[in-house]
Parts: sequence; C-alpha cells; structure tokens
Amino acid sequence: MPNQTVKVVSDNGFFAYADKDELNKWRSDKSVPLVDVVESFHVYQSDNKGASGLEHIASKAELRNNFGVDDVTSVIEQILQSGKDHTLSRDSHKGKQNGSGIAASRQGGQASR
Repeated sequence: MPNQTVKVVSDNGFFAYADKDELNKWRSDKSVPLVDVVESFHVYQSDNKGASGLEHIASKAELRNNFGVDDVTSVIEQILQSGKDHTLSRDSHKGKQNGSGIAASRQGGQASR
C-alpha cells in the first residue's frame, strides 16, 4: 500500500504536506530526519484561507509575520508539531500549484494570478 499523505494545518491556516507514518514517528522521536517526513520544504497557504481553493508557497514575510521567524525548516517543524492532520484522497493536492509557487486551477491547470 502506498504511503498516505496528510495535510498538516496550523491554527493560522498555513500548512505542509507530510507522510502520515513518518510524521507520527517524528512526533514521538525527533531523530527521524525531517526530509523523510515532508514532501517538500515548502510552507503553503490557501488563497481563500479555507480548506479548499488555490494554494501558494508562503513568502518569508508571511512566515515572519505569522510565526516570528522566516526559516522554512523551523516553521515546518512548528506546523508538524502542533498542526491538525487532514487526510487527503490519493493525489488530491497534486497539480494545485506549479513549481513557481503560482497557484494553478484544479481543473484546468492554468496559472492564476
């Protein structure tokens, strides 16, 4: 069975994607490498601050304003430690944003601004 991805959401709406099993191991044993836990070293935010909608990679200014630091690894650790897990259907988050950090529409895949 393939690994299950969870969306871990902080109280202020920022989130990261993680492997469910590795996340549970990391929460009880911080020696588990973070690279094994997260899908990428990005912190995301939804454009509409809700569960659905387009997502974008949070800027350093957004991280600093909301977490007090702009170090992505530190923010990811905070989110993973205290955020709420949301189980995703298989590949439900794939294609929602492109590599440039510009959100793409779920259906059309076209970049939106």
